[in-house]
Amino acid sequence: MSGRPADGERFLRIVTVDVAGRPRVYAPHGFDDLFDLVVRPNRRLAPREVAETNAARWLGEWPELTVLPWTDPGRPAE
Repeated sequence: MSGRPADGERFLRIVTVDVAGRPRVYAPHGFDDLFDLVVRPNRRLAPREVAETNAARWLGEWPELTVLPWTDPGRPAE
């Protein structure tokens, strides 16, 4: 998909249920990360500490995940 947002500004909601009880998929930036098992931090959703805690918990459940590191804009990755 072209026109992807910068790291940290991308999000993917897998499935929600509408008022009629039907599943709805909302993936404005595609399904690549979902199918590739990639977790990206999202600065708009949670602070760094929360994102890292969640990622550690998810890795314990699903060790095949690839968790991308939190990077601050304008600073190199740790």
